[in-house]
Amino acid sequence: MIKRHWLGALALVAGLAWAQPMGFQHHGNFTQMMRSGQAAGQVALSPLEGVPGGWGVGALADLRGEVIQIDGRVLVSHGSDPQGRVQPPGAQASATLWASARVSGWAQVPVPATMGQPQFEVFVQEQARARKLDLEQPFVFRVTGGYSHLIWHVVTGEKPVAAAGGHTPQGDGGHGSHVSGHANQASGQTVFRNPQASGQLVGVYSGAQLEGVVSHAGERFHLHYIDDGMNVSGHVDQYTVRAGSMLWVPLK
Repeated sequence: MIKRHWLGALALVAGLAWAQPMGFQHHGNFTQMMRSGQAAGQVALSPLEGVPGGWGVGALADLRGEVIQIDGRVLVSHGSDPQGRVQPPGAQASATLWASARVSGWAQVPVPATMGQPQFEVFVQEQARARKLDLEQPFVFRVTGGYSHLIWHVVTGEKPVAAAGGHTPQGDGGHGSHVSGHANQASGQTVFRNPQASGQLVGVYSGAQLEGVVSHAGERFHLHYIDDGMNVSGHVDQYTVRAGSMLWVPLK
């Protein structure tokens, strides 16, 4: 009897990880992955393809690339591609990290002024709170428009090579940018920079519940970029959103 109750409690705790509001789901754990160095696939990508209203971000198994979902369409950017170009995932592709939600409706909020990253994060939280979203819980959001400062990376899955002084050099992807990205201790990466970028940011807000799980430890935002032509994509490191862009907040 005791064993049965213990197993039932364990199943309930496990179920709570999936009982997120607004159709939110997640696989893998940023903090655990960074500590252990283990990046095996946690979820197959093929079942995620074509999910109505599906928006999400993640990283391929073994950190060999990035994943983005645009209204149900799943695209991957492999670390082996020096341009960071996207393509459909292979039939057996999987992600080691994944966070997404199904959204049936959006509130569109014009961005009133050009905002750097810290200011824009506050703006997102203010607009979410104004629409009665619980900031303790995770949700997805989007940005469409232009960016006067945008740096993103694609992980390669290769072991980073430490330079003198213990720092890990970053590739510039042919764009002349050297920025220390989040994943540089777990994987090599190619870094891209575009001071005149336009396109879409797909973001995950972790809330307190999933901070360090679907976002890096100490952060509550995890964003990926895809250009207007849906040609290139990757994990965003830094950004500035231009005035006149549009923030898309999910409706409850």
